[in-house]
Amino acid sequence: MLHQSIPFRHAFPRRLVFPRQFASVSVEPFSLAKKDEQVLMGCVSYDPAVGSIWSQMKDYLTLEAGVPFDFVLYTNYEQQVRALLAGEIDIAWNGPIAHTMTHDLAADQGLTAVSLGMRDCDRDFMSVIAVQKSAKIACIADLQGKDLITGTSDSPQGHVVPLYDLEVNRGVTFGNVTSCDRDLGKHGDTAAGEIVALEIMAAGGVNPPAAVVSKMMWDRGCSGLLPTVDAAKLVANVELLSGDRNQLPVFDHCQFDSLTRVSEVKRASFSEAIFKMDMENPAHRPVMELEGISKTWERPRESGYTIVRHAAAHAATQSRTRSRAFSTMTPQRRHMASVARTPRVGVVGCGVAGLQVVRAMRSKGIDVTAFDKAEEVGGLWRENYSGVGVQGP
Repeated sequence: MLHQSIPFRHAFPRRLVFPRQFASVSVEPFSLAKKDEQVLMGCVSYDPAVGSIWSQMKDYLTLEAGVPFDFVLYTNYEQQVRALLAGEIDIAWNGPIAHTMTHDLAADQGLTAVSLGMRDCDRDFMSVIAVQKSAKIACIADLQGKDLITGTSDSPQGHVVPLYDLEVNRGVTFGNVTSCDRDLGKHGDTAAGEIVALEIMAAGGVNPPAAVVSKMMWDRGCSGLLPTVDAAKLVANVELLSGDRNQLPVFDHCQFDSLTRVSEVKRASFSEAIFKMDMENPAHRPVMELEGISKTWERPRESGYTIVRHAAAHAATQSRTRSRAFSTMTPQRRHMASVARTPRVGVVGCGVAGLQVVRAMRSKGIDVTAFDKAEEVGGLWRENYSGVGVQGP
């Protein structure tokens, strides 16, 4: 829904008046929770749905659980980890690489990180090896000397963990490893790089003969849930390596992280509130399902991150250059995002006013796609984002 802007001086009336059913309730406009009381959480905005999900979680936490809660959206995990360590937020909703970064960097600074919980779907996350049927690859040993295509190079499931296991633990030396870099800094959360890898594999042929992607994205691709991936061709041309010896190691995905210097009351009130959520409660189910939860929030655990920590450390030592975005570039690595091409930008939720920006960028030869809920502006993000190289502005 588009909102008209209003002058700042009119944004806060002297008293806020609620509909008749709440006629007895009034709120002073600046009766905000004090900083030492409010639980402030950071999460990475890899999709517009993130803001919607956590707005609903905020309603639950504040109105039902009684936790003074708010959240801040970040464009990348590196900034979110920095904010947590700097004391700007109390909790970070971290992916696996950001989780290990938080704990390791906290220790380097004499701080102690503590985890608060995770979703059930975050436990034992799986990646898979997909091979062209025409390539006659029956086991991991057959990958020796072959080319490989992966998801984004900072994705734990689409690149970092599988590459570490195959190259370091299994001793595979690949020909070329091509990462389909999209949305660097979001650590593969958009899965856009994996979608590109599946598109390429579905086209058939023998080069590249193999790819690594998450089991979740493979299943979605085969089920026709990825609009840009031809499910029929994917199933016809590509198969997974089977057998226990050809399986990649599982690991744990997202986790809430905090620091022991954050008030124990804040940490406990947040974690206790999420563990009280019940999938059988019709008021809780919709937002829990949006978060990808199957049955319940789970208690924290650290055992599922050992291989992530080793893989991330190995990738960092292999980097020829270091940047803000986690990178695993090596002399053998090729990044599809670096191939010369017309710059592509997606403008998210631009609205009517943002069309001036779109026109200006297009006048400079930039391929711009606008995304907004209003059909006349550009269509829904979920139907379009996978084909866009960089989101902006």
